[in-house]
Amino acid sequence: MFQCPICEQNTSIPVGGASVLPQNLHLGFEVEVAGYMSKMTSNSDVACDQCAEGSSDPAVVFCCACHHFLCAFCLEHHKRNRMWSKHKIVGLDQEGARQLHATMKPRDHYCSQPNHEDNKLNFYCETCSLLVCLHCTTVTHKSHSVKEISTVAKTHQMEMTGALEDAKEVVTKLTGAIDENKRMIEQVEISKRNAFLAINQAFEILQQTLEERKKTLLSELEAISLSKTTALTLQKEQFEKMVGDIGHYTDMASQILQTHTDHEIVALGGLIPTELQATLMRVQTTSLTPNQHSNISVSVKTDDLVRQLSKLGEIIVFIPSPSSCTWMSTSVARVGTRYHVKVQSKTSKGEEYPHGGVEVKGEMRSKTHNGAVVYGEVEDHRDGTYTITLTPQTAGPHQLLITMDGQHVQNSPNDLDGDVLYVADGGNHRVQKLTSKPKPYNDPRILSCLHSFCLQCFHHEIEKSGSQQMFQCPICEQNTSIPVGGASVLPQNLHLGFEVEVAGYMSKMVSNSEVCCDECVDGRNGLAVVFCCMCRQFLCKHCRDHHSSSRKLSKHKIVGLDQEGARQLHATMKPRDHYCSQPNHEDNKLNFYCETCSLLDDRTSGDIQKKCFLGPINQAFEILQQRLEERKRTLLSELEAISLSKTTALTLQKEQFEKMVGDIGHYTDMASQILQTHTDHEIVALGGLIPTELQATLKRVQTISLTPNQHSNISVSVKTDGLVRQLSKLGEIVAFIHSPSSSTWTSTSAAKVGTRYHVKVQSKTSKGEEYPHGGVEVKGEMRSKTHNGAVVYGEVEDHRDGTYTITLTPQTAGPHQLLIIMDGHHVQNSPNDLDVRPKRDYHTLCNAQQVIQCNWPLCVAIHDNGDIYVGSYDHCIYVFDQTGQLKNTIGSSGSGDGQFSFPRGISIKGNVLYVADTYNHRVQKLTSSGKFLHKFGQQGSGQGQFNSPVAVIIDSNNKLIVSDYSNYRIQIFNENGGWLLTIDGNGSGNHSFQSPWGLDLDPQGNIHVAAHGSDTIKVFSKEGVYVRMYGDPNGPRGLAIDGEGYSLVSEYSGHCLSIYDPEGNKIHTVGNLKNPWGTALDPRDGSVFIANYGANTVLKYCVNI
Repeated sequence: MFQCPICEQNTSIPVGGASVLPQNLHLGFEVEVAGYMSKMTSNSDVACDQCAEGSSDPAVVFCCACHHFLCAFCLEHHKRNRMWSKHKIVGLDQEGARQLHATMKPRDHYCSQPNHEDNKLNFYCETCSLLVCLHCTTVTHKSHSVKEISTVAKTHQMEMTGALEDAKEVVTKLTGAIDENKRMIEQVEISKRNAFLAINQAFEILQQTLEERKKTLLSELEAISLSKTTALTLQKEQFEKMVGDIGHYTDMASQILQTHTDHEIVALGGLIPTELQATLMRVQTTSLTPNQHSNISVSVKTDDLVRQLSKLGEIIVFIPSPSSCTWMSTSVARVGTRYHVKVQSKTSKGEEYPHGGVEVKGEMRSKTHNGAVVYGEVEDHRDGTYTITLTPQTAGPHQLLITMDGQHVQNSPNDLDGDVLYVADGGNHRVQKLTSKPKPYNDPRILSCLHSFCLQCFHHEIEKSGSQQMFQCPICEQNTSIPVGGASVLPQNLHLGFEVEVAGYMSKMVSNSEVCCDECVDGRNGLAVVFCCMCRQFLCKHCRDHHSSSRKLSKHKIVGLDQEGARQLHATMKPRDHYCSQPNHEDNKLNFYCETCSLLDDRTSGDIQKKCFLGPINQAFEILQQRLEERKRTLLSELEAISLSKTTALTLQKEQFEKMVGDIGHYTDMASQILQTHTDHEIVALGGLIPTELQATLKRVQTISLTPNQHSNISVSVKTDGLVRQLSKLGEIVAFIHSPSSSTWTSTSAAKVGTRYHVKVQSKTSKGEEYPHGGVEVKGEMRSKTHNGAVVYGEVEDHRDGTYTITLTPQTAGPHQLLIIMDGHHVQNSPNDLDVRPKRDYHTLCNAQQVIQCNWPLCVAIHDNGDIYVGSYDHCIYVFDQTGQLKNTIGSSGSGDGQFSFPRGISIKGNVLYVADTYNHRVQKLTSSGKFLHKFGQQGSGQGQFNSPVAVIIDSNNKLIVSDYSNYRIQIFNENGGWLLTIDGNGSGNHSFQSPWGLDLDPQGNIHVAAHGSDTIKVFSKEGVYVRMYGDPNGPRGLAIDGEGYSLVSEYSGHCLSIYDPEGNKIHTVGNLKNPWGTALDPRDGSVFIANYGANTVLKYCVNI
């Protein structure tokens, strides 16, 4: 390989070495001419080429034909020679050199082979790529492909001419691509500026909204505080006036009793006692309770907003690619009916493009009716999906066209036939341990695990972890929830702060280094010799003497700077007083504690606490302002990085294009020069190198994309509308308080022994409005009216929104009294009588209380009204009333709607009946009276297909759970039969099961499966995750679970009913059955029904409770 030192392009060296490379005969000729011209124009003598060496006179002319310098003698001989007399002779000067360059022709080329030296190279061997003479063509190159020089030269000339034409077209394209790249680079800069403005504008709106809302809240707080203070002041003045009036009358009455005679007293006519009694009556009719409560509650919930702000905005750097976009429609196209098409925008990489704003159009063109066109209405969902709605006006074949940004999407146009179902798919923390460098330990804060760290370290580690809600202690690894206000709201460890301060002083005292005086003026600090434990200052000798002579300071404890002094300091020094940090409160000690804010305060007891909430308001808004600024900086940083990346990529591509233009220009210039100046021999000698290299360069251009490798669009999405609405309503000043007598409670569950009984309490104000804040003391008790008044105390959960959940677990049955107390007062309807029911006793299930005759009963379900539905081997469903009398027969044998083939599973909810139609391999939905509504499923093993479904149940969300018996799986559907999830029992391990039959849900929503082929009960979560297994039933078929979690399993091969407690332990067995199938519980009283298949009966057992 050889690298060209001019253009640095590599050339492969042939096997024969550099001598095998094509000769540049023309350049050799040009060099030869240049050599002659150089000699002609030089001032030095040039020897004659014709004279014998050493005997010649200087040359005076040059023969352009012989390529010889000639002296005067040889010139004369040249002119006289008949062969040479017509040669062009030029002088040895500038004019001669000019004539030489214009006149001289390349010399003939002769063969270098032995004995061929007189033969011109007038032929070209294409086999060997060599110029050859006539004799060579008959000897060495006899069997080769040999052509005349002129023919080959003409071929090369045509190739070069064609390559030049191709080059012009390619250069035009490359030049256009370069211009497009330049334009793109400019557009990237414009997009960057626009995005920059959009980000700043959006965040400016949010900042303004935040500031306005903060001002509004503070204004509301000021108004409420002023209103309360004014009302309380007026009430106080009213009370003071009453005290003054009463004092006035009592003083006068005392004086009268002491100084007045009977006549004088009688003369007053009882005026004094009358007025005094009237004043006392006015006091009795006046409420002496303060007319305003001191509590002003502030609620500024920032958690959700902080999370939103941390993710606010997005820089979008990719664009939708119409050819990759997909569309789908599952509706039927009918005349006059809306036809909906859903379009999914995608990038060129096939990734979903999650943003709107793309121009989407839809048309439906009739292939008949003169090509009538219906234009669609497009709805942009702003998430990259669009819905096109078209209403065809004519029937028959149509063509559906969907375009995006003016280009067709995948599979568009597409044929569509009116009134035919058409479905087309266009496309198939743990926080790390503290690692910061040692810094001064100050302002320690306490975690819930009682370990303390300085506030500065907290801020550093929280910022590093990225979690704003949880902090993991690096010592014990226990998590602590970070309050809304951040780490600065955590409790201060004042004692530890004091200990750290003392340790700092002691460290200086026992160190060998010098300590400066803290009292001296800056620049004059003497060396300290003592430490004042009261002033907490190091003092030099002069300041110590001043300290000792001062009346105010003379009694301070002074210790020396040594080990003994440090010991005395530790024993003597007391924590300093703590002063308020609020403006204008700096001189007030923190002698009070605000329970509302959990803060030390300097206030006088009983004041309206407006300033308690200035801190939380300012703090909350400061946090939001910080998050806004941080997110803004992040977005601008991302924008800068993306812009730089795009500009760099486009610049590199532009430089690549420019180099290609240069390479092509190099070859085209050379080709043009060759065509104009080269002889046939010179053209052929190059061996077609020029057109070959030029075509290779043009091919390289064809293999690369001339489209800019970056799109200029940098889209910024900063959706502020929702945030602005939230911010404009952020925070609330609550000036009212909860009222226990107005607060309410509810409970929808029945109270049973050993079962959790939940009571929900709603705190309300005296006006009956819901009080939306927590923090109120709530208690719950359940007292037995028998059993010596046994009391059960409830566990209370404060939901922090004014609601509370009290959980009580009664231990005894019978009458109880429920008491709910809030702030020491009973809430509405408390105390309240409550009857606690005993536990269900399945041990009493021995003999059936009711026997219903039924032919081959397969399954059973109980309606809320007590009607008994029984699926039968007769391919129908019998309906019996509570007395066992037949009321109705639903269905018959067959595969039509409402017909059955062995209905082995039924479930009823309200007035809707679902049937597992086993050998029709489907599930049917009917009314409770038997009217057909819907069906889904067909035979197969795909999603939504069945192979002998044998059970169906309905959960609280109306999802249908079906036992797919022969496919060894459970399938879950929505209420309309849409497939949602499959629990596959095929395979091995705990997750596997065979021949699933009975199904039911426990109180936690878990799915219990009676695996008939595995003789066990498997339990899965509603998401299909294996939970546990229990029992060893013999051929389990029917399964029913009560509200307490007890499972009742009918064993077909065991001829019994087994009962398991919620933990899966078998507690009782009911025998004397004959091949029992389905099992069901009466939703009203828990009675047990069994389809006793082998005895042609349905049995009812009553449960003692």
